[in-house]
Order: sequence, then structure tokens, then C-alpha cells
Amino acid sequence: MRILVTFLCFSVLHASYSETFQECGLIKESVMSPLIMHASPTTSANWPWYTAIYLHTKKDTWEFSCGGSILSERLVITAAHCLWTVPATEIKVTAGSSFSDFDREEPGKQIADVSEVIIHDLYFDALGNFGSDIALIKLKTPFVVGDFVQVICLDLNLRNIMDLDNFTMEGKVIGMGITESGSTSLNLQEARVELVSTKGCIDNQMSEFKKYVTVATFCGKGINGSVICNGDSGGGFAIKDPVTGKWMLEGVVSISPKDPRNITCDPKYYTIFTKVGLFVSWIKRYVNDSNE
Repeated sequence: MRILVTFLCFSVLHASYSETFQECGLIKESVMSPLIMHASPTTSANWPWYTAIYLHTKKDTWEFSCGGSILSERLVITAAHCLWTVPATEIKVTAGSSFSDFDREEPGKQIADVSEVIIHDLYFDALGNFGSDIALIKLKTPFVVGDFVQVICLDLNLRNIMDLDNFTMEGKVIGMGITESGSTSLNLQEARVELVSTKGCIDNQMSEFKKYVTVATFCGKGINGSVICNGDSGGGFAIKDPVTGKWMLEGVVSISPKDPRNITCDPKYYTIFTKVGLFVSWIKRYVNDSNE
């Protein structure tokens, strides 16, 4: 996986996720590792709201599947297709981890069982064009917020990121998906992506992918050959508020066209994200429940 998003804007975001945590979306410089761009390794200290989602296998092991973002101590947001029809008992979520190996010991790593998977009511699988590809995971035991585990901010106003076309910010997506070599990344990665207009996205996509570009999605294109791929699904697309310095969640990785020659994803095409801003009322309901 290779991604780090940069795009142009000229205004500021105001509403933060302070109703849940005053310190959301902040990275503690005391534990932060140097950033290495262009699909190079990074760490959970750099992106402490990133979670890795694991599914139970027939071999009685836990296999990395998707990414997610921490909304509260007990709630993680991801893509619905990552957990479609998967029982909660077959899922574990880690935070504060920089490696995809479930059994690897790491300082700051936390592992949580899942009590409930909440798929959005309007989500349908491949037969329904992956509409409303968004889901929430309720944890049995809460994550402990600290240096390696933090909550990402969420703008609680209903908003469409594609309307924010006149301010300048930097956005990022992090994950542990398929790399250019065709294997799952062993460690957390970041890479660069550009926000793409809806028309530009439709014009560029393969015919069978055009149907996935809807009012509930937006598109991004990797820079310098970077691409979001299998395993990056569910990870967050975040932008940094230039005034507060807080990172705000704007999208969830949904779909990337595959390269027909191999199992990797094709950098010539754009990645489709679910617009988190259109689902804030639904999210807010469960965040409040998870904090009770």
C-alpha cells in the first residue's frame, strides 16, 4: 500500500470531535517517528488512531484483513465490505500496532474483542454497488488512550468534502495492504494521493467501476505511482486543520480497481472513498451509545 494525500483548499474547518475527546486528532511529538513519504514505513506513533482488523481463520490463527480508525475508546469505523456477514466473535481489532503480524509483540499494542458489528442499513454488497460502504465496530473492552492510541476527530456537521474546494490542507491515508510486489505489507505504510473531481473520476474509471462513483463517495489518485490496494480498505482519509493542528476524518477507503495482470491494484485508476461527512448523524448515535 502506498498513499499520502495532498490537495488544495483555502478555508478552515471548525467543528471538531471535542464532544468525545478534547485531544482528538493530535500526534504527540515526543513519541512521533520521522515521516518517510512515498509508500515507506511509518509507525503507529505517527498515526495513533489507526486500527488493524483481523479475522479468525480455519487454522485457528488471526489474519490481517482491513484497517479502521478510532472514534472513541469503544468504537472503530471501517468499510462495511470488510465485515459483511462476519460474526463479531470472528473479529479482533488492534491499536497501537505498526506491524500486520497479529502475534508480534509491540510496545503500546492493544488487542480488543468485538461485541457488535454495525453495518449501515443502506449498505449492499457487490450486487448493490457497495452503496453506503461504512460500518462501526463496538469493542468489548475499551482501548486505553495514550501515546500510541488516540481518537481521530470527526466534524459533527453534515458536510460533503467535495464542497470544500477553496482551502489548502494536507490529507493522509495509512494502511497495511497489498504492496507493489503483490504481498501484504508487513508494516504500516503511508503514501500520497490527490483529491479528484467526480467528473474526472468517472471519466478515468474502467466501465465496470463507474457505477461505484455516487453521491456518497469521492475519489483520490495516488501520486508518483502510489496506489491504495487490498487490505487498505476501511482505513481513514484524514485532513489536518491548519488552525488547530488536529486531524479530521473525511473518508473511508472503499474500492480500488485491480490490475488484470496480477493481484495488485492499478495505479492508473482512482480509489473510491466513502464520504464520512454524509453519515455523521448515524455515527453520532452510536458514539453516544458507546460512551454510556
